[in-house]
Amino acid sequence: MAKTTIDIDATKAAKAQAILGTDSLRSTVDAALQHVIAERARERFIELAASGAFADLLDPATEEAMWK
Repeated sequence: MAKTTIDIDATKAAKAQAILGTDSLRSTVDAALQHVIAERARERFIELAASGAFADLLDPATEEAMWK
């Protein structure tokens, strides 16, 4: 893991810490980064679903074939 020095707005950090329920600046930053990564994964999943990538899963014949 890389060690980096950055200036962080203390007010924003405190608000994020309260929202995330973390107990240190480091854990707050880690949780915030994880939150951004997870949010992007959710957005990508929604994009895939909207494009019809999972349409076959709605077909009863597909479900029946999966359980055979």
